[in-house]
Amino acid sequence: EKKYRLLFQNYNSGFALHEIILDKKGKPFDYRFLEINPAFENLTGLKGKDLIGRTSLEVLPNNDSHWVEIYGKVALSGKPVSFENYSTALNKYFQVNAYSPEPRKFATVFVDITEKKIAEGKLISSETRFKEVVEMLPEAVLETDLNLTITYVNKRGLEMSGYTKAEIKKGVNGLNLLSKESQILAKEYFQKRLLGINPGKVEYIAIKKDGTAYPILFHANSLITDGKISGLRGIIVDISELKQAE
Repeated sequence: EKKYRLLFQNYNSGFALHEIILDKKGKPFDYRFLEINPAFENLTGLKGKDLIGRTSLEVLPNNDSHWVEIYGKVALSGKPVSFENYSTALNKYFQVNAYSPEPRKFATVFVDITEKKIAEGKLISSETRFKEVVEMLPEAVLETDLNLTITYVNKRGLEMSGYTKAEIKKGVNGLNLLSKESQILAKEYFQKRLLGINPGKVEYIAIKKDGTAYPILFHANSLITDGKISGLRGIIVDISELKQAE
């Protein structure tokens, strides 16, 4: 027991023991966590104290049903399987070996192969998925470095500013998109952000590439890299129509 316990605790692959849960018709619909090893916590980001004794749907309400289908067959038939599958709830791809040590129970041994799948082009990274969503927003979104040089702007932001993506890549300072009066206010805003102060939403006068001025509502959060503020991510709303109505 001590030998196997030591192997279990120091195994580099994730390991978990579960029991399958059946509905009234005898069909698998969920499973309960009975035991996990430290590698399981490291690979999934889930903690044993939050898992043991609870079901997968209690811990991961958005857990994909195909996991239950696969594990249900293993627990009920006793036939082991080896497969690769994607977890929407964890946004990771795993290579899994599953077997049944006793009736209605199954054990899994798995490794994270997310980076491999991204390299193969079979999985969209969370950052890529985020940028795809941002590109469809009706509001402008931009990111800057500590010098307020724009490092990213979405499609709406390009439309509002009049700049092209190629021009932004060459380096455009976010302050150049504002009137002189607003530039002063924006510098003060950024200094407060560096100190961890949230000034909330502010109004500025923005300047398009062709010189046209228009009012905007701006709000930004600090970008954090390695625990330090590395820039800003801001949302910009054109409030010209609102101002005209007022």
